[in-house]
Amino acid sequence: MTNILMSLFSKKEEWSQGLETYLAGKKVFILAFSFAAEYIHSSEEWDRAYSRPDGYYYAGMMEALTSYGVAEKDISWGNYFEDTSRKLQAKIHEADVLFLPGGAPDEFFNRLKEKKLITTIQQFTGTIIGFSAGAMVQIQEFHITEDEHYKVYSYHDGLDLITEFDVEVHFETEDTIMQESIQRCLEEKKNVVYAIGNDGAVIVEGKSIVTLGNVKKYKRQYH
Repeated sequence: MTNILMSLFSKKEEWSQGLETYLAGKKVFILAFSFAAEYIHSSEEWDRAYSRPDGYYYAGMMEALTSYGVAEKDISWGNYFEDTSRKLQAKIHEADVLFLPGGAPDEFFNRLKEKKLITTIQQFTGTIIGFSAGAMVQIQEFHITEDEHYKVYSYHDGLDLITEFDVEVHFETEDTIMQESIQRCLEEKKNVVYAIGNDGAVIVEGKSIVTLGNVKKYKRQYH
């Protein structure tokens, strides 16, 4: 399994060209379960967000994926409201790339658990790409930094695909709340936190960790 963690996923740029290796010509399955429940309550609302041709997220995702050489016919979407656990598991098995979008990471994980997909994802042998919430849920136990949606710092169970580090997504160096969050995570949970900017990525293949673009590595300081 290869794990790719990002903050945003957009059209190919110079810094992100290395991602093409993992995407060109591949079958991509998007698990579109990461929405916050306050915004999407029904299958109809899910369609308005994710379904073609005019879904709020659809066009941007298709434009981004096809820029890396993925054929439109090879991109499929998992519908939380309509698809059974069995259908979703079959789709994961058929895919080369599992794509985990952004949104609410704690709700995302709970829906994956509810649909009985945790083991299937853990046994997946292809590439898993996640941005924002989709990066966070790949961690064994991830932290959520306080923001307008999450009012307190907290820890949550993740997919346990990555145990060596945690991530801070949408990172901005001058953001003091993010800096405090990183230090707290280092003190309480992890030896390393990768702070990923909106134009950055962390790629994990076995024991190899490579960064692209705007990524900063923070390590626990021993006193």
